Amino acid sequence: MKDKEYKVGLIHGDLSPRNIIVNDSSMYLLDWGTAAIDIIPYNEFGIILIEGEADKEEFNSFLNGMGIDEKKYVEIKTTIRKSNILHRLDKYRWATDYDVENLKNYTDKLRQVYEKNNAVAP
Repeated sequence: MKDKEYKVGLIHGDLSPRNIIVNDSSMYLLDWGTAAIDIIPYNEFGIILIEGEADKEEFNSFLNGMGIDEKKYVEIKTTIRKSNILHRLDKYRWATDYDVENLKNYTDKLRQVYEKNNAVAP
């Protein structure tokens, strides 16, 4: 992954039906409290996948809105998953104790969560 070029931008961080209001033909995103500058679109996809809240139709609508077709998604799916694990690892590590010495403990915990949620991801 370190040899790839990535695009950085603003991600919402909590895309879900509860944070979207649709009015006629307009859509509004609410609750920008977890927004961050991050790798796009990989980490936004990763958050949606690991939370498992979006059904297949909602996920496909998100892909469409991002201008990504099924073929392109298949191409970037592995990178999305790897990026998401790294993203979650960093957040978890800093949220618990800023520990840089025991990364194995964090990766083991994250791998368990990832494998559990990976089975239900679209």
